[in-house]
Amino acid sequence: MNIVVVNICGALNSGDHTQLVALLKVINEAYPQARVTCVHRNPELHAEILPQFQWVESLGTSHSMGRIARRLGNMERLLPAFLRLPGLLPPAQKATYTALRGADLVVACAGGYLGDPGPHVYTALLHLTLSRHGRLFVFPQSIGPMHSLLAKHLTAKVLRRAKFLLVREPCTYDYVTQEMGFDREKVRLFPDMAFYERDVDADGAQAVLQKLGLRADERIAATTLWPSSRLGVPESRYFQILGAAARTLLKDHGIRTVVLRQAGDAEGIEGDTHLLHQAAPYFGDAAVMAYDYHAPAVLRGIVRTSQVTYGTRMHGNVFSLAQCVPTVAISYNHKTEGIMQMCGQGRFIIKLQELQLPFLLDRLQEALQDQVAIRLSLREYVAGFQQRREELVELLRRC
Repeated sequence: MNIVVVNICGALNSGDHTQLVALLKVINEAYPQARVTCVHRNPELHAEILPQFQWVESLGTSHSMGRIARRLGNMERLLPAFLRLPGLLPPAQKATYTALRGADLVVACAGGYLGDPGPHVYTALLHLTLSRHGRLFVFPQSIGPMHSLLAKHLTAKVLRRAKFLLVREPCTYDYVTQEMGFDREKVRLFPDMAFYERDVDADGAQAVLQKLGLRADERIAATTLWPSSRLGVPESRYFQILGAAARTLLKDHGIRTVVLRQAGDAEGIEGDTHLLHQAAPYFGDAAVMAYDYHAPAVLRGIVRTSQVTYGTRMHGNVFSLAQCVPTVAISYNHKTEGIMQMCGQGRFIIKLQELQLPFLLDRLQEALQDQVAIRLSLREYVAGFQQRREELVELLRRC
């Protein structure tokens, strides 16, 4: 059996990496003899990270320098695939086309790439349509809302080919069943795939904390950063509020903040190192900046030792929730809000556009005061998520 996994966000973001590893384990359990091919814009890099799978290059990938040249290159490489003219594709992408056409099952990787559309949405949809057999399985997604009627129509048309459509928040479930008209028997609500990968490298985490100059008995909080300017919030204001919160945690509770790097750098992909450098002056001595990129298991180990987290990156929050650590989520998107609500933590959501220091401090204080009850509650939610993994494997087998 040939299975092709498409629309992979990448292994250089610890959250996306965790989702992907969990997804590949489910595929292996459902179809242990299958040949699995993974599609990404940087196949050589990912072949080094996950060498047990075949890696091929995403259709439309252009390595041209400069945004305009790269966009034109993307179109030049997408058009032959769209017209079913593989002979005009570059060799690396012709292999991808061949793999998709011969796939017994195409798997849409978990993620949030079917949202308010840019050009990437149409590229993602093209990858989902090329299998001759038409069998499609969609792992837990955030879908919509889409303001483009064309994107909404095409997305609904393509996803109707799926045997099952898995979504990862109640708001996405409502969107696809009410706005897109999907049959509720086909749509299933599941947690984010990162909840299924909970391995912790405790020794690696302690080594990192020691390297950062923290004592073994020092109380810490963890945070992750997001480019707030994308949502119209000046990064200076965003960093100023987080830095002030860190100083209050240190002064009032003896808790020092560790600012974690979640995204690495690769060709055409900017990680979050620059955000840590920009933020450092605002945190001062109240925080230590973890500039190095660490494996997801190490990050989970650091988060597990935290008294509380107050992160903006969605999967940084998922790591915290999965380790049953009180989490204040600074939400830049409805997917963060939905995941927090699925874990019974709706009171600890702060929308990025509404971020104010007094409100953040109130939520942190509440999380610290109620942390025993919060940890017990999260254990129940996470245990329930784990029990649903077998259901996920069985649904995939039914394809």
